Amino acid sequence: MLTGILRVMVTDMMDYRKYLDKEERGVLKKIPVMLTVYLAEKGRFYPVLVSDILCRFLNDTEENIIANFDEDRKRNVHPDDYRKLMNAETYAYLHPQEEYLLACRHKAGVSRKYKWLAGHGSSRTDEKGNLFFYVSYEYVTDEQLSVFAVSSSTDMTALLLEKILSTTQTAIFWKDAERRFLGANKAFLEYYDFASVKDIIGKTDEDMGWHKNPEPYKDDEVRIIRDGISTHRVPGNCISHGENRDIVASKSPLIVDGEIVGLVGSFEDVTEEVRQKRKIDALNKSVTAALKSEEQANKAINEFLSRTSHEIRTPMNAIIGLSELALESTEDETAISYFKKINSSGQYLLGIINDILDINKMEGGQIELHPKRMSLAELMENVNNIIAPLAEDKGVEYSAEYENIEYYYAVADQMRIQQIIINLLNNAVKFTETGGKVELKISQLTDRGSLYAKIEVRDNGCGMSESFMNKLFSPFAQENRDPSHFGTGTGLGLTISRKLARLMGGDITAESRENEGSVFTATFRLGICTQDEDAISRDAGILSKSYEEFLAGCRVLLAEDNQINREVAIGILSRKAVQIDIAEDGKEALDKFNASDEGYYDIILMDIQMPVMNGCDATRAIRALKRADAGSVPIIALTADVIAESVRAAIESGMNDVVAKPIDIDTLYIVMSRYLNTEA
Repeated sequence: MLTGILRVMVTDMMDYRKYLDKEERGVLKKIPVMLTVYLAEKGRFYPVLVSDILCRFLNDTEENIIANFDEDRKRNVHPDDYRKLMNAETYAYLHPQEEYLLACRHKAGVSRKYKWLAGHGSSRTDEKGNLFFYVSYEYVTDEQLSVFAVSSSTDMTALLLEKILSTTQTAIFWKDAERRFLGANKAFLEYYDFASVKDIIGKTDEDMGWHKNPEPYKDDEVRIIRDGISTHRVPGNCISHGENRDIVASKSPLIVDGEIVGLVGSFEDVTEEVRQKRKIDALNKSVTAALKSEEQANKAINEFLSRTSHEIRTPMNAIIGLSELALESTEDETAISYFKKINSSGQYLLGIINDILDINKMEGGQIELHPKRMSLAELMENVNNIIAPLAEDKGVEYSAEYENIEYYYAVADQMRIQQIIINLLNNAVKFTETGGKVELKISQLTDRGSLYAKIEVRDNGCGMSESFMNKLFSPFAQENRDPSHFGTGTGLGLTISRKLARLMGGDITAESRENEGSVFTATFRLGICTQDEDAISRDAGILSKSYEEFLAGCRVLLAEDNQINREVAIGILSRKAVQIDIAEDGKEALDKFNASDEGYYDIILMDIQMPVMNGCDATRAIRALKRADAGSVPIIALTADVIAESVRAAIESGMNDVVAKPIDIDTLYIVMSRYLNTEA
């Protein structure tokens, strides 16, 4: 039966007219034989079809094999056999009625060693007179060569195909039009543990009991036989050696004289692939669930930090603001001492809050830099204004100087650079004994075409142990020191500073010896900008004048629901003779602005979290009013909620700027002056 079926496949399907038919070509492509069809013309052979199994064997596509046929053959056929191959083709062309056998050495495998390749060829002429040769191949051993010298009879085709089918590792089977098995190869029988092909001939899949639900597989084969279609790698299940296995099957109709007489198919075991995919799918689901859980956790953390920031900063604004106002309103030394301590403690608590918020934003990748034109002189002045009094109070000598400065104006995030320098200097003062010395040196250097600022902070304080240096920049790392002598901290300052420095294209390094002092070196990449004094920024223009020139007499609408915070804001603004109207929520601010004449208010200071109508909604409502100044009046947020999402929401609502609570007085004056400085 096997010989008969294969002879039909290799002889009756060789009519070129049928071969050009899409369905017929599909059958020849999927035939389980290394087969090539050649067009013979002018004494030469031109490949026009390469079977799928031969393409897989050569690890190439049919298109590439055909395109590179002559070149590949010269490169891969043994030189001693190449001329023999050419002569054989010439003889076959001149004697097309004869079938022929040919053996030659051909490079194979990864090693590219020569192996014997046996080929059997026969020809057919189509109705148009085109001559085609159909050649099947098989790699054979030296001992097997004798098989191919036996005969050139038509039985050799079946012999060769039967041999190939018995040695291939792919499970192959064929059935009649009633889906009954007609035969199968050795790999098929071994996979299902059948002793002989007799165990399956005449049976259907349902008779074998392979599938719990055989209907889908039955419908698939009925459709192939009825419609003449082919299927490729259809997934399924079967029982092999008592185990449930996953397979993919490919099937094609078997056509003789234009009539579908059955089907031929093959399958691969993909159990391990399927199991691995299930593991990957399960892992992906687990990872997706974990990411979703983490996203929800991060959202909860951000909401918590937002609420915490607001709830803590609101009273902190009152503590710091009122203590600063009280310091200016009394000459009583005892009261002044108390207010300074209150203010200092408030600033310390504020520093802890800022550190916690910063480290959270960094871990979430939410830190954003805001580079702009900055003045090194202004940077040095701001740093000195904060550090000099601290050093003086402790009796520590403090000095600051420039060195090798080429650009006194540069582009960078001045606030973040200032934050790093103050952190390093604050630590230096904290861990230096009375009578000690702290030095700040700012210089510039170039590296591979980029400009960098170099900040060096040197002290002769208590220094650090060698063992602690290894974890110096780790979060919450603190060496055991007497808190009553050196003070306390969060252990986050250096971690944050180094992350910021690296975010700005630089780094922070440290050298230290216990009881000898420390040297911290920070670098930041700077952008080069014009040094023309006429082109300095709006802020620099503000610094050239006193705040009173901008603020005195301006009209401000203050929207603030907290009574103490209103008192603080009024006290700060009253210093500069600002005219203030009060609104206790966003709705009242909207109504007062709408009721005022156009251009009446120079600035609106808007709290964000307020009852009745919050600051963002009030801002959107003001911007939507149909009056000339609704879109131009500066609206500045005064908020204790400085989480990135909240700040972004404020700007997106139409606010121009954000000032954090507790309010830094100079910062508020600078921001307000920026929007009142219409000449700059």
